[in-house]
Amino acid sequence: MSVIATSGNGGHYLGVLPSGSTLGDGNHLKNPTFAQNNYPVWSSFNGPLASTSATWDATYTGQHNTLKRMAFWHHYSPLYNMGWATYVGNNFNKRVSFHHQQLPGGATTRTQSEPNGDFKLLGFGEDPNQPRVIKMYGADNMWTFNDQPTYPWPYRSNYNHGPRRGDTTQGEYNPNVGIMPRMVSNTTVSGRIPQLGTTTSLKRQSMNRTDCWCRHEWQQHVPVPSGATYVTFGAYVRVDPDDQMKPLNWAGIYIAEDDYVSSSTIRRVNYFGIKDSSNNMSLPSGGGALSGYSAGNNWNGLSSKFVSGRTVYFPFNPHVTVPYEHAMLDQDDFSEFTKVEYTMSLSTIQGARTTGKITFGMFFAENFSYLVASQSQPTGSVRFFNPFVKFG
Repeated sequence: MSVIATSGNGGHYLGVLPSGSTLGDGNHLKNPTFAQNNYPVWSSFNGPLASTSATWDATYTGQHNTLKRMAFWHHYSPLYNMGWATYVGNNFNKRVSFHHQQLPGGATTRTQSEPNGDFKLLGFGEDPNQPRVIKMYGADNMWTFNDQPTYPWPYRSNYNHGPRRGDTTQGEYNPNVGIMPRMVSNTTVSGRIPQLGTTTSLKRQSMNRTDCWCRHEWQQHVPVPSGATYVTFGAYVRVDPDDQMKPLNWAGIYIAEDDYVSSSTIRRVNYFGIKDSSNNMSLPSGGGALSGYSAGNNWNGLSSKFVSGRTVYFPFNPHVTVPYEHAMLDQDDFSEFTKVEYTMSLSTIQGARTTGKITFGMFFAENFSYLVASQSQPTGSVRFFNPFVKFG
């Protein structure tokens, strides 16, 4: 069963966004309002831990700039932009606040009680420990060795060239031995992505296609309570009418259940997306199983498996992917914050959640053709506030 839950006038949220979420209101995500005074930008490593324990440090605060993390959240992107670190496309905005004013004749209007409301861009350390809105956007660039400095780490940007990068690796793998994640995060292509050749120039030309996407995201691995049979997931979402996503870009939220017991690793994904109305893409969905290249090229990312002593969650390319799309929504309908939520049944298949956890991910998916063009144009953006995971 799925539902878009909205409140207020016209299906949009008119009023003060929630101040925050805790387990007390049923939300099993930690730090869902990004309020722990962290501000990662530009680049970070995939899946880092604040320590080698399975739980991120609650004391991880005041960390700003590149190669930083966000408390309780894990970064993932396949787009290298600083050594072995990958692209972080986000900033943080002040939480929107409105109050309602009674007009003559009984009508009401709303007035912002905060100057600029959610449009106000927050800087490092500004409004520390206050609830914030996260704004996610694309890179509009693949980068090369020639246009990036070499200090403090050699750049690996040339490795962004080639739609087949990483597509022979399956299952969970160790990134510390130089294995690179798949360049393709999602695609409408069935089978292996065509590539013109093996030189950098030909691989770069092969990236100029409109049927593949590179996805960067923030995620959490959420323990499933004993006896839970379903999960409701979502967030408050907004797409600024003055900064709508480019026609082929999209964004959304997903839940993944991973099976590492089977000889062929399986990832089951439930998701919703938000896109431009002109975008007619049709991703593989409907609950049918994908295998081979099609499986690995859709919904790869981080493993939810924690192993003591590791400093990162390892990347993961499933042998089998079972995607289910709840909805692909029109960005024109999100000019105001709207609460979007969907409910899915938890898998009852033996081993479906080997780690006892599900992955919650919020993401921005950028079309390959825009990365190749590198036109320094706005990619568009999406704002998330107070994402949630609730079990029943």
